[in-house]
Amino acid sequence: MGMRLGIFPNLDKSGVVAVLGWLIQYCRDHELTPLLPTACADQFGCDGFDPSQAVDVKTLDLALSLGGDGTFLRAARITALAGIPLGGVNLGRVGFLTEIELPDLEPALLAIAQGRYKVAPRAMLNVKAWRGETCIADADALNDVVLSKGHFARMIRLAVTIDGVETAKYPADGLIFATATGSTAYSLSAGGPIVHPSLDVTLLTPICPHALHTRPFLVPATARVDVQLIPPFSDVLLAVDGETIHALDPEDRITIGRSAYCVRFLQVKEPSYYSTWQSKLRKGEDSAAF
Repeated sequence: MGMRLGIFPNLDKSGVVAVLGWLIQYCRDHELTPLLPTACADQFGCDGFDPSQAVDVKTLDLALSLGGDGTFLRAARITALAGIPLGGVNLGRVGFLTEIELPDLEPALLAIAQGRYKVAPRAMLNVKAWRGETCIADADALNDVVLSKGHFARMIRLAVTIDGVETAKYPADGLIFATATGSTAYSLSAGGPIVHPSLDVTLLTPICPHALHTRPFLVPATARVDVQLIPPFSDVLLAVDGETIHALDPEDRITIGRSAYCVRFLQVKEPSYYSTWQSKLRKGEDSAAF
């Protein structure tokens, strides 16, 4: 058959199984080859690929996530390493990252089958945590890197250096480092601005800062940001795209910069970011009113 389409489904989300069954059949009827992660491929009678192996993911031509933004983020970290374009089908609530709404799925698939799509690269951040000269964590983020206090109520203090220049000290509940893509995620709820995804910047947003002079600000994406934890503190956590990856000790330091990888967003229609932001924000307000 034709184009190999990798599908990343969140089978725990309501409605995904039914949509996935329809999607697999549609692909077969339109000369697309659907492939699923090996863990669930047999269940749906499809060929599989191993998401943990970049050499396997590279055999795909395109990929789709089925779920919400969390599903898209998990798929994005996999497809970015392999350079595979990724589109998102929104079966969640708001879905800032997932362009394709369920009513638009059939025309979107037809456009993909006919080659009527574009690919837009989006920058990622790389974060490394250091304990002395040893790197104890190394990860890439499409949305954000977050340093936050853990289970204790005491605020934390973070000293930030940008390109070797001491820049700020933050007494706060934490600090968010977001890409332009991630400006509509945690940073937005912490009071940060919405940033157009075409801008090549990193956004620093403090979480509940305990000082009137601390405000969000933008730096070039090429900047190297170093963060030193200022004792005393009880518990500091490092999270990447909403998933905690490490608990930090007082002597640890963090370095953040542009990732060597990017997420290649699959676009099946001309993006209209301003109207999309408005509709997604209103949808978020409606979903919260319960």
